[in-house]
Amino acid sequence: MSPSLPQDVRLLSKTASHALEALATAQLSQHPQATERLFDLAVRALRIRDYGAALHYADAAVDLAHEQLLSYPHRAVPQAPRVAFTVASILKALAYLGPVTSPPTDHGGAEYNAQPEPIVQAIRSLDVALLKAGRIAHEAVIDSLIQAMMAYLAVPTISEPLASQDPTADEPTIAFQVPQLTVPPLTEFASHLVAQTPILIQGALTHWPALSDRPWSDRTYLRSAAGEHRVVPVELGKDYTDQQWTQKLMPFGEFLDVHVFGPRDASKPVGYLAQHDLFAQIPRLAEDIVVPDYCYVDPGDDDDDPMPDVATNAWIGPEGTISPLHTDPKNNLFAQVVGRKYVRLYSPKRSDAVYPHDQSSMLGNTSQVNVEEPDLDAFPLFAKAPYLETLIGPGELLFIPVGWWHYVRSLSPSISVSFWF
Repeated sequence: MSPSLPQDVRLLSKTASHALEALATAQLSQHPQATERLFDLAVRALRIRDYGAALHYADAAVDLAHEQLLSYPHRAVPQAPRVAFTVASILKALAYLGPVTSPPTDHGGAEYNAQPEPIVQAIRSLDVALLKAGRIAHEAVIDSLIQAMMAYLAVPTISEPLASQDPTADEPTIAFQVPQLTVPPLTEFASHLVAQTPILIQGALTHWPALSDRPWSDRTYLRSAAGEHRVVPVELGKDYTDQQWTQKLMPFGEFLDVHVFGPRDASKPVGYLAQHDLFAQIPRLAEDIVVPDYCYVDPGDDDDDPMPDVATNAWIGPEGTISPLHTDPKNNLFAQVVGRKYVRLYSPKRSDAVYPHDQSSMLGNTSQVNVEEPDLDAFPLFAKAPYLETLIGPGELLFIPVGWWHYVRSLSPSISVSFWF
């Protein structure tokens, strides 16, 4: 007797079938012959429901495409190997989903309950494709598969908020406050943009769903919207200048449980989801924020300037995460969504006093000074370098002009969004 399939499994089965048809009719012959052959074998195996063989061929195609990705410099990988890696990863995900969406017929008439582990593996395969190849091809297929899988996987309800919004005991005393404005008109912001002077903007983000009806401070909503099993890149270590610093891919829920809310343990490295385009990877979260209009203000120096491309990145971590004193290559509007941070800024005119690393090194945009515990014997000019500082909390927006040195420390579990323009 055929098993009774729950609605979410039927949706997943239908979505997987559509995904297979989309790949089967795509132009897969543009890839190297060996890769094309593996694609064909994987598709054939999926059609006859030989999911073990399909996983074997798809896994081999992923390995082959990954070798092609690694044969190019990171920022110069051409489109073809990125597409090949994406297609192979989708086929691998479909192979994992096969036994879930095609249960055995002899099931005694009972309701069929799919095991979550193959679905988790399928999500990982698709996320790795997004992280390593980008949104280069078959985006609609990937998004529909992930949405259907997330609909099946339950998200635990968690009552406590993501972070307390109350001041913490170790908040620094602010002596040289960044100038503060409440929702300045665009013309007033333009004057600061032209003068390249930092300002703290209050009240400009009240319309964000992430701060109102879809609050990211609600841990259950955040897990549900992002996807507990979505795979994200996490930085591990004191900060990126630490010799022990490394990166690891892990499920979003595990990142929250172990690194953001887990018990503090000095032997455990700090985990930080830092400067990651989470909104391209998980478009649903992009619906909860709005690019500030200030990003599109014309400074008035060239009427022919095109509309700027705004690079949007997420920053999620526990209390104590640190971004060392550094500069950015573009103007930055830094939005605080959850929790609080301490920020200190130094003018680019004082670059000599912050002792940058050698400009030819990978840390050429980073200071050698530990801002809150400086070695003044090694860096004596730092003691007299003037600076601005501020505490930034939920709903506030900090304008950091291009070239300004800035140091950031979280005072609680925190979520921020940066807009480079």
